[in-house]
Amino acid sequence: MVGPAVRGQSPMLTKRHLASLQSRLPLLPIALVLLVQAPREAAVFDDAFITFRYARSIALSRGFSYNPGPPVLGTTTPLFTAILAFIASLGDSASIPSAAFAIAVAADCVSAWFIFRLARAAFDDDTTAILLAATWAVLPFRLSIAGGGLEASLFTLLLLVSFERLVIARALVLGPLFAALAILTRPDAAIAFAPIFAYLFLRDRPFSVRASALLVALITPWAGRAFPHPLTPIRP
Repeated sequence: MVGPAVRGQSPMLTKRHLASLQSRLPLLPIALVLLVQAPREAAVFDDAFITFRYARSIALSRGFSYNPGPPVLGTTTPLFTAILAFIASLGDSASIPSAAFAIAVAADCVSAWFIFRLARAAFDDDTTAILLAATWAVLPFRLSIAGGGLEASLFTLLLLVSFERLVIARALVLGPLFAALAILTRPDAAIAFAPIFAYLFLRDRPFSVRASALLVALITPWAGRAFPHPLTPIRP
């Protein structure tokens, strides 16, 4: 009596275990990022110190400037600078490099999850999705950039979310919002969005037009503030 009962329950238990394992698969790329990236010692790039200096000035209420005086746009990542400045204002400006590293780790964890999710949707195969997300997580070049104190990790995440919200979800509000945040993180994100909006224009013209208009409306206030005098050279 015991033998058949056990044999009869095994398939059910196996299905439950497989379902449980499948639901936890997205956690594997996140764990891999935490394992290989979080313990690494930060090696800050020279360019990052420019952003740190701006963030410190903002946190100390000295304005958006590298040196005391009138505001001068000398950083290519205003959103990342503002985030670091906000964190520094809550504590000590000396924590800015550590905050940049922590933001990179957090952003890369979410990016690993997004890569797995997008790959699973594209290939309908968990193994392929895991391999792609894991490969991205352990790339030596990516790890060196992530530990450099730059905005690259946040920028990558915002690009991934923007793509998913615009192309897959067709979210009229969140798509342009994340695209605007990506552009405020790095203005050259506009290069990445050009083919995306071209594709949307061909496939869904009404959505493309409305999303483009909202994106322009979101970034125009910053553009007008950052470039009040187009003929004035921007000094570092």
